[in-house]
Amino acid sequence: MRTENACSRRRTPLSVRLLTVVVAACWMLVSIPAWGQGEGFNATWITSSPNTTGGMPNYSTAWWSYIDATPYNTGDLCSTINTILIVSPGVESADGIVIDARGISPAHCAASPWSTNSSWPWATILLPPGIIQISSTWQLPEFTRLIGEGPGVTTIQATSGFGNGNGIPNPAPMVQMGGTGNCGNGTDCQGIVIEHLTLDGNNSAEYGISNNFAQELSYVNDVALNNINGTGLYIESPGGQPPPNDGNNSGPYTNIYCSNDIICAQIEGTTGTRGIHGLTANWTKSGVGGVAVYVDAANNTIEDAYISNYDEGIRIGSQGPAPDNTLINISGGGSQGVEELIHIFATTSSSSTCPVTFAGTTPDNVCDLTIIAAANPGTNTVIQDDLNSSTAATSYVGLYTLGEQFFSYNNANLGHTRFTTAPGGSADTNLANWSFGAGNPTGSGCSVGSLYSCTGAGGASCTYTLWGCASGSVWKKIF
Repeated sequence: MRTENACSRRRTPLSVRLLTVVVAACWMLVSIPAWGQGEGFNATWITSSPNTTGGMPNYSTAWWSYIDATPYNTGDLCSTINTILIVSPGVESADGIVIDARGISPAHCAASPWSTNSSWPWATILLPPGIIQISSTWQLPEFTRLIGEGPGVTTIQATSGFGNGNGIPNPAPMVQMGGTGNCGNGTDCQGIVIEHLTLDGNNSAEYGISNNFAQELSYVNDVALNNINGTGLYIESPGGQPPPNDGNNSGPYTNIYCSNDIICAQIEGTTGTRGIHGLTANWTKSGVGGVAVYVDAANNTIEDAYISNYDEGIRIGSQGPAPDNTLINISGGGSQGVEELIHIFATTSSSSTCPVTFAGTTPDNVCDLTIIAAANPGTNTVIQDDLNSSTAATSYVGLYTLGEQFFSYNNANLGHTRFTTAPGGSADTNLANWSFGAGNPTGSGCSVGSLYSCTGAGGASCTYTLWGCASGSVWKKIF
């Protein structure tokens, strides 16, 4: 016999159950409040002493951490960004905001987004795809991040007759990292970032990106620099400016793509950057381009660079002191090739920190240079070393290290200490190297001063262990 208690037999009426669900839902809305965002407000924040509702924190205060720029569209992208920067209520310069302008159709900008003030909030600007035409410089304040949708997707293009603006003298860059008016008056500009976009000089702008103010936490990544009449990426320490008005400690500069720039990249006068890692410089116009990269500064690394159809790839020390630099994995190519992939100049400067042996001697601009893995196929030159009047014409050089100048007892300059693994050949000039093989060296045509280690097992394969290339370019036994 089955038994039931009163509770098991009780059935709650449908109307009561529905009422219970509605009441529970209302209670949840009251206990955990939710508020719609105002125009442009897409974030909320909690104060240090928040209000509470039903024991739960009240997160109702809309804030400008993330701003949709679309409701503020003035018809001009730069004006829209400028409006948001100016009217951001309660935003202080150290409060970071994100302005999402990806929903605005790009067009001509009448003026820079940072053109009417000198104190700006720290901001990340998300740019839309398409072409943004500018007629004057964008001067990025401290802790400003300019981020596009990718090279070839978001393009900032100089208009015909691009010129100075915002107090920046000609020749003006398209984008300047820091500067007087917001940071740079003897202060260290920090946190300026440019990523994922193209700067098209339109054969009107003399500079693409200029950095002579931004230092720590400032870098450029994944940026194409096209059709610049002067220099695509210019990192410098300007003369006459009080320190730290320079690009020291900035970088790294990664994934830089240059097309038809007179100069792709130039580092001048700084005492050290975090280097350029990943650079492609291509000249596609008629004739051969000039010099792709100038290095006239200390303590830099240029790594993974491919240069095509320029007369010279990397020129070192032609304009100023360039000690303590490292080049890694540098290659040349293209239908017209690169006549000289790496050119080391023999210029001197009283401001150079390269050591000298005798007092009163002017130091060379270049010393303590290391080149690892340089390749320039065909009959072109890999390394032209003017300091030692030597040429490495071999298509591949594994290691080339250039030390410091040294003198004889009567103060005669004998050149620089040097070591290279380049094998040496008939097209090379004064290329003393140290090579090895399993048997005795044979033939003539070696570079005078070179050494050869015979590593065979003895007997006929190696009658002597160490050989030297003597006058007449012939091998002579040493021991």
